[in-house]
Amino acid sequence: MKVSRWVIILGCAAALGLTGCRSAVHVAGPSASARPPATTRCRTSQLAAAFTDETSGILHKELTLVLTNRSAHTCYVNGFAGLGFLDSSGHLLSTHLAHVNYPPHAAVTLHPGGSARALLDWTAIKTRLVPYLHPSVVDVTPPGQHTHLAAKAWTFGPIAGGILATSPFR
Repeated sequence: MKVSRWVIILGCAAALGLTGCRSAVHVAGPSASARPPATTRCRTSQLAAAFTDETSGILHKELTLVLTNRSAHTCYVNGFAGLGFLDSSGHLLSTHLAHVNYPPHAAVTLHPGGSARALLDWTAIKTRLVPYLHPSVVDVTPPGQHTHLAAKAWTFGPIAGGILATSPFR
């Protein structure tokens, strides 16, 4: 059975009672140069978001978030996406997004039509102490931006404790 480092991180976060937080936990790996390339950072208006490669295990679920450059200009992303989960009434759900920075993040150049990917991981175990959140949609905010892309339907099931882990874009 595959037990990833994500499950361990999510389990530790749940044990520490971080379910009501909205800030991120950074799990750092070795440092690396994150110097941006000679292009500009991708703006929200230049990007499209999609979810692919859903996998389910006994203890957790994984999903890939893909940002695609839909503009005619080369740009870069560097870091982590922001995610805002909403219920069916449009109310923001209290979630905790843990940033797993291993390997360390670096700038990813996106030529027109190019994509970058980040892994999302969350636990699928429900207990009396860790309630499920049932999001209907998710807002995706690209790294370094303050506006989100159009809300995407969340069809990947409940999130135990509202805790997710994410990798930087690659």
